[in-house]
Amino acid sequence: MPFGLQVTGRFRGDQELLDAAEAMEQAFANIPGLQRPRPDIGKLAKPTIDFKSIVTHPPLQAAFAES
Repeated sequence: MPFGLQVTGRFRGDQELLDAAEAMEQAFANIPGLQRPRPDIGKLAKPTIDFKSIVTHPPLQAAFAES
């Protein structure tokens, strides 16, 4: 299951925060369920469009006629 993690740090503590985030990423790298997902470059190189339109249905004409 995908999850997100937000880390926050002290004011002007950017380097400390980045070091902590890097340490967590390294620790998670050895755990299959927690490691960072790697994109499938082959699939991204050949994108496919799976939809015909972003419109799911036409507007109802009766609703506009009564207004």
